[in-house]
Amino acid sequence: MAKGKGKSGMLLLVTTIIGIGLLSFGMIQLNFDLSFIGFDITGNVTALAVPEIDESNQRLLGAKAFVGDGNVIETAQRFAIGELIFHLENPTVITDFTIRIATEDPDVEVKGFIWLDPSSATSFETGASTPQRIALSPDVFNGTEIGTVLKDVTFTFPQALVLEPRQNFICENPPICEPFVPLQYIVGIRVDNNLAGSFTYAFNSTESYTIPDETFFEGGIKTFPETHKGVIDRNVAFQSEINFDPIDIIGVLGIDIFHNAQFGQELMEELEETLMENSTATEEEQLTACIAIFPPPPECVGDDPLAPQECGVAEDLIQGVCVCKDGFTAGVNPITDEDTCFVDKGMINGDILPQLQVPPRIDPIVFLGAGGVILVGSLIGIGVRTIRK
Repeated sequence: MAKGKGKSGMLLLVTTIIGIGLLSFGMIQLNFDLSFIGFDITGNVTALAVPEIDESNQRLLGAKAFVGDGNVIETAQRFAIGELIFHLENPTVITDFTIRIATEDPDVEVKGFIWLDPSSATSFETGASTPQRIALSPDVFNGTEIGTVLKDVTFTFPQALVLEPRQNFICENPPICEPFVPLQYIVGIRVDNNLAGSFTYAFNSTESYTIPDETFFEGGIKTFPETHKGVIDRNVAFQSEINFDPIDIIGVLGIDIFHNAQFGQELMEELEETLMENSTATEEEQLTACIAIFPPPPECVGDDPLAPQECGVAEDLIQGVCVCKDGFTAGVNPITDEDTCFVDKGMINGDILPQLQVPPRIDPIVFLGAGGVILVGSLIGIGVRTIRK
């Protein structure tokens, strides 16, 4: 009998440790901070600090809590909105984002995208003056699924795309040209069939949220984030976007963006190794590497498409000319006036290769909930066991 009691005591101890461990892990993942939800250490309610990009956290940007009850009703029949991300420091993979939206129109169609901002360096390489679609979420929502009351809607990106934070130009005449130019990305949604003009999204101007920052600019008041801002395109074309501008007054969308920096770094190293000259990778594996990195590495396209010996991995030699392979789009480099190829990310379909499958992100609430249930159960068991003694 004593032996059985000893085993049950050990089991309770183990489950208690597991419960505490899950709770702790959940808290770490959540990166919980009382000031983030509007309280300071004295317990007084304070204005929320303007959220900034945080590459060290799985939540790259947490802006849903910041916008509170603020919202905007958009009447344009079709438009695109997103959060423009300034100057990432390290390569990363966007896993998903959640945006707070509502609509009264059941026919509304909403898709999730990642765009390259046309003011970024790569617009010089692609010859593009408009936003370039580089990733499309498989998740599509209609007005019935979204509902008439603001709710959180999540768009996922199961196929990995490593976003490079900067483009390294080959500078032949330094210091005339700048070898490292920061890239900017836009994460957000495209809305079509907003026939009732009722589409609503959570948004707040940052002008009403000020925090002391003597180093920011004269007056020591910071009225907008340094790393991102909400943007909108009200003049979208049927199958593309034209130009993103700041949303009326500079502010922040009600959006949380999640990423996996470690997976992005590991995948980047693996793909770069695949493209090395002495690599034993197959042609298919090399094409996969070109598709999974943005912007495509130099090895993917030749320096001079008119020289047969210079055709890149993403090109075929046809009648002495390098021609872009399927899945790649021809473009013009306005700096050199040469033709080149760029990955047509929005048109890539089919099965996702295991190598490019983004590991699923488990919400920290799952760890907190599981840990809480296990810990409470263990404590009840310990209490009952103590009473019986």
